[in-house]
Amino acid sequence: MAAALRRSLTGPSPDPPHTLHGTSSPPHPTTISKARSEVKRFIERFGHQPIDSIRAVEVEQYKRSRLLDYKAAKETVGKEIRRLKAAFNRGVEWKELDVNPLSSVKALAACGRQVL
Repeated sequence: MAAALRRSLTGPSPDPPHTLHGTSSPPHPTTISKARSEVKRFIERFGHQPIDSIRAVEVEQYKRSRLLDYKAAKETVGKEIRRLKAAFNRGVEWKELDVNPLSSVKALAACGRQVL
């Protein structure tokens, strides 16, 4: 799973990474560092199981754990889920993955409108 997720983040595209998200400049180093940390946390939690066996309820538990156990802000967890979901979508698009385990998971709203 880790290799497929890394490929979906780095990709087989010959274009520079920053052109993949439609800007003319590369992403800020902090953005890259945060994305790596998010992937590392996700792999630590789910890396032992095949991607297609990850259930939405498990990801919801992961979100809840990030909020309650690690005291992450709702906005932070929402961003993490959106970025991971986008990475998995890219993996599916590039035919590296058969399924996006986060496809039915909703990211948290920044203003706390989502109920856990």
